[in-house]
Amino acid sequence: MKRRLNVYTKGQKITLGPSIAKGGEGEIFAVLDHPQILAKIYHEGMAESRERKVNELLDEKYQELSTFSAKPISALHDARGAFLGFLMPNHTDSHPIFELFSPGSRRLQFPKANYKFLVRVAANLSRAVAAVHATGAAIGDINSNGLLVKSDARLVLIDVDSFQLSRSDPMLRCTVGVPEYTPPRLQGVNFREMARTEDDDLFGLAVMLFQLLFLGRHPFSGSYIHGEKTIPVSIAESRYVYSIKGASEMLRPRGMELVDLAPSYLREAFESAFLAQSNDSRPSAVSWVETLLRLEKSLVPCRSIRSHYFFDADKICPWCKLADDGYEVFPLAPEDVHIQLNALAGATEAKRLTQLWRELERHPSDALLDHVPNTITARPDPSIQARRAKPTKIWSKLKSIASAAAACAIFVFLTPFWFIGVGLVLYAWASWSGETPSYTQFSTNFQQAQDNYLAEVYRWRQSIGLVRLVHLKTELLKAKQQIEQADQELTEKLARLEEQRLESARDNFLSSYLLRKSGISKLSSSDFVALESEGIVTAADISKSKVLRVSGIGPVKAEALTNWRRSMEKKYRPNPSTASADAHAIAREKLAHASQIAGLVSGTADKGKEFLALLSQARERSSKLTPGLLAARHAIDQAKADLTFLGVAIPIAKVPDRLRPTIPPSRPRSNGTSTKTRSRKSSARKSKPSSTPPRPSCPSCGSNMVKRTARKGRYAGSQFWGCSRYPRCRGLLNV
Repeated sequence: MKRRLNVYTKGQKITLGPSIAKGGEGEIFAVLDHPQILAKIYHEGMAESRERKVNELLDEKYQELSTFSAKPISALHDARGAFLGFLMPNHTDSHPIFELFSPGSRRLQFPKANYKFLVRVAANLSRAVAAVHATGAAIGDINSNGLLVKSDARLVLIDVDSFQLSRSDPMLRCTVGVPEYTPPRLQGVNFREMARTEDDDLFGLAVMLFQLLFLGRHPFSGSYIHGEKTIPVSIAESRYVYSIKGASEMLRPRGMELVDLAPSYLREAFESAFLAQSNDSRPSAVSWVETLLRLEKSLVPCRSIRSHYFFDADKICPWCKLADDGYEVFPLAPEDVHIQLNALAGATEAKRLTQLWRELERHPSDALLDHVPNTITARPDPSIQARRAKPTKIWSKLKSIASAAAACAIFVFLTPFWFIGVGLVLYAWASWSGETPSYTQFSTNFQQAQDNYLAEVYRWRQSIGLVRLVHLKTELLKAKQQIEQADQELTEKLARLEEQRLESARDNFLSSYLLRKSGISKLSSSDFVALESEGIVTAADISKSKVLRVSGIGPVKAEALTNWRRSMEKKYRPNPSTASADAHAIAREKLAHASQIAGLVSGTADKGKEFLALLSQARERSSKLTPGLLAARHAIDQAKADLTFLGVAIPIAKVPDRLRPTIPPSRPRSNGTSTKTRSRKSSARKSKPSSTPPRPSCPSCGSNMVKRTARKGRYAGSQFWGCSRYPRCRGLLNV
C-alpha cells in the first residue's frame, strides 16, 4: 500500500510493519521498531468521517480511558497532512472475551482459568464500563468481539473510535451495534439517528456478564414454546429465559441448572437488568462491581479439586457434577494436580502402607489365630455316677433275655396266650437296644461340656486380643486389596488415554479454530451467539446432531458448519511420535486416584500399628490360661471317660472356629490371553475332587481310627469311627 511508505505522526515518519487484522472500517498494522504500538489505517472514504472523533479522544478529558482501553495515542497523517488513522497500544497478547466461553478454547488460551478468574474478568469489565461512563462517553457497541482479556484477568476495550462522545458539540454518536447486545428500545432502529444512553450500555454489560458467569449462554437464547424466535426478537419482547418469574415461555438450554444455584442477589441483579421497566433502572456498572466482588468473596474451593470454585450456598461442586456427566468445564492443568497430590499426600501414605504390608509379612499371625491352648491333662477315672449307672445297664440286658425266654415258652406251651408273648418280645427288644435315662444324661453332659468349652475358648481369645486382632487384619487386608485395585484401575485408565492420544491431539488442534473466525457466510451474528449458548465455540465442538439442536440452525446451516469442520480436519496432520495423551484428562484421573487413596489410607496406618501391638501382646498372653478354660477342658475329659467306661460312642468333638479374615476375591487383572489361561487352569484345579481327609485319632489312646458299620442295636447300619486297637481299646467317634 502506498500510504505505508509515508505515514507521519506529529511530524515524525512511522514505518508500518505487516498487517495484523482487517475489518470493515480499516486495517491494523504493526509498527517497526515499536512493538508496543499498533497503527490503525482507515479504508478509503472512512478517514474523513472519523477524524473529528479521533481528535476528540486525544483530549485530556478522556485520559481515564487509557487504563481499560486501546485509546488512540496520536493521529496519523500522510506527507500532505491528510488524516489516515491513529496509533494505539499493542494488546496482541490478549484474546477475545468469547474464548472464555468454551472449555476447549479456554483450555488453549487461558489454561489456568477457573471460575474465580471468570468472576474477576466480569468485575474488571464492569470497572471498564464505569470508567467510560465517568468521562461522559458511552460505548454503544458492546459485543464479544470488542473486548479483549489478558492472562491476568485485565480487560481491554477496543474499537474506542466507535464510542459515543456526548460532551462534544455536536454529539459524536456510535453508529454501529450488535442486536444480541442491544436493549429492547433500540432493536430495529437506525443507530445513526438514535443517541445511546448509559442505561443502554448497562444492558449489553449485563448480557456479557451473564455469558461470562454461565458458560457462554446468552440470557435470551432458548426454545420458544410456540415456534421459533431469534435472539433479537426475544430481547425486544423481554423474554429473559432464566427469569425468576418464569413467564418467558422459553425453554432453557440443557444443563443450565447452574443459574438456579447462583446467590439470590446475583439472580435479582440480572432480573433488574433484563426486565427493567424504564430507562435508568438497570444496575449501574459501579453496583455490578460491588455485586461481583461480593460474589468472588463467597466462592469456596471444592474439597476434591481445589481449582474448582463455586458458590458457598451449594453443598455439591457443580463443576465436578458436570465433569461426572462428561462435560469438563474447568479441566485441570498438570501443575494443579501436583498441588493436589501433595495436599492429599496420597503417594506418601501409600509408601507408609507398603512398609506396613512388609511388617505384616514379617510377622505372620495365622498360626497364632488358629492356636488353641493345650489343655489336655491325664484322663480322669470314670465318675461315681458312671460307675453306678453301669450295673443298671447289665440288669437291663438280663431282663431283656428273661423276657425273650418267657415269650418263647408262651409260644410253645401256651399258644392261646400268644399276644402276651408278642408284648414280651417287644419289651425285650426295647430293653436290649435302648439306653436308660441315666446313659442319655451322660451324652447330654458331653454336649454341654463341649459348648461350654467353645465359649471359654472364645472368651480366652477375646481376653488376649485375638478377636480384635482378626478384625483388624480383615480391615487391613481389605484396604490393601482396594489400594491395589485402585492402582490397577489407574494404570488401565492411563493406558486407555494413551491409546486415545491421537484423537485428543486432533481435538486440541480443532479447538484452536474459533467459529467466529470461520468466515461462514450463511451464519449471522445471532447464529454465533445461539451456538455459543449451546457450548459450540470451536471446530472441536461441532457435530451435526449438536448444531441441529440449536434454535435457528436448520439443515443448510448445519451442513455449512460440518463442512467447515471437515475442512479444518483436513489440515490436521497426526504425528504419533509427538502426540501425547491429554494432559488434562491424565491430571483428572491422577487426582481422582489420589482422592481415592487418601480415603482408603485414612486411619489404615494407625490400625496397622494397633495390629502389631496387639500381636505382640497376644503372643505374650497365649500361654496364660484362664481358670474357666481349664475347668471346661476338664469337664470334656471327664465326660469322655464316662462315655468310654459305659461303652457309649463318643460324638465327634467340636473344634473351635478358625479365626480368619474374610476378604472378598479381588478383581482379576485384565492381561489378555494369559489371564484367561490362568483362569482355565485354576478352574481345572478346582474341579478335581478333593483328597480324602486324614483319619481321626482315638480320643482314648490316640491311635488311628477305622471306619466301621454297626451291625446291631439302635444304630444298626450306621457308620462310626472305631479304634484300630479294638478290643483292647473301645474308643468311638461318630462319622
